[in-house]
Formats: sequence, C-alpha cells, structure tokens
Amino acid sequence: MLRDTITCCGVQQRPRMVAFLAFSLACVVLSSVGCAGSPAASRALVELPEDVSLSSFTSLQVEVESRKALALDSSVESRISELIYAKFKERDSNWFEEVPAAEDDPDTLVLSVRITKYEAGDPVARALQGAGYGQAHINAIVTIRGKLQSDILAKYSVKKTFAWGGVYGASTTIEDIEHGFAEAIVDLVLGPTRGEDRRGIDA
Repeated sequence: MLRDTITCCGVQQRPRMVAFLAFSLACVVLSSVGCAGSPAASRALVELPEDVSLSSFTSLQVEVESRKALALDSSVESRISELIYAKFKERDSNWFEEVPAAEDDPDTLVLSVRITKYEAGDPVARALQGAGYGQAHINAIVTIRGKLQSDILAKYSVKKTFAWGGVYGASTTIEDIEHGFAEAIVDLVLGPTRGEDRRGIDA
C-alpha cells in the first residue's frame, strides 16, 4: 500500500501539501526576477543630435496615447504614464526638478509615447505549452522634444515581448510587463543600466 504521507523537513506531510508549498516557493522566487524578464528592445528612428544635451531640461512631461484600433482603456494609458514618472524618480530623482512638469515651465522635456501594440497574451498557453506560446507584447513609438519646440529631438521604436513559459509565464501579467516597458522609456533619456543583449524577446 502506498503511503499517503511523506517526510519534509523532518515533518510528516501529505504529498499535496508538499506540492503546494513547493509551488508557493517557486512563485516567490520567480517574483524576485522583476520587470517580467529581459529588457525591452529599442531602436532609434531619429537619432538625438550630438550637440543636444537632454540634461539642459529641468522638467519632464509624459504623454501616453494609443492607436484607436487598439481600443485601449484610458486607465491603461494613465497607469503607464504614472509608471514612467515613477521609474524616472527611482533612477535619478535629481535629474529633473519637476516630475511631472508645471504647465507653464518652458524648460520641459516632453516624451510622447504612442502605443501601437498592447496584447496581454495567454498565460495558460505559456504555462502548458512553454516558452514562445501565448506571448505578451507592448510596442510604442516614442518621440522626444522640447515643450516650446515644434521639431522633435529624437524618435524611437520600443518593443517589449514576454514569452517565458512554466510557472513564471503563467503568473506574469501584462501589468508586470509594463514595468519593463516603462524602464525602456527611461533608458532613452538616462541611458541603460544593464548590459544585456536588448533583443526584447524573453524565452
């Protein structure tokens, strides 16, 4: 007859309880990975001129919008905007004197983020079928300009793709992925903090 208990850490436990504890521990460990995988990919569409220093701006204004075809709720755009502000403050609270900027501040750097793709993917597919299935995506075109300037200073394509499988893939939400996307936006101004290959695909 099979035993219905096993010994774990010197204590008799039922197999289901041990499995539950192992699953819970895995979730805690994986949650420490942060930002839903590897960095997002960014590509310059218009290079920042060498004679322009973004450090000359004293305030920051973030504008987030999305393609109408996405029918993205305004609360998502607001959440991403606030997240970008928060990431700037985390990285360097002294870079800008005002975040967000006052409406009448002429020395304001404006980041316009236009989301072109926003897909939560399928966490069940990521869990059952593994890496590469049920992918989540956040893509955007980011333009940088001075508030009083009509011409843009720089323009970038930013893409964040999440494709991990297993428990990590199943437990990661689109809100988690937004953190990595927001960090990529901050990197455009402050520079990257990591040296990883910025392919933007987590697998």
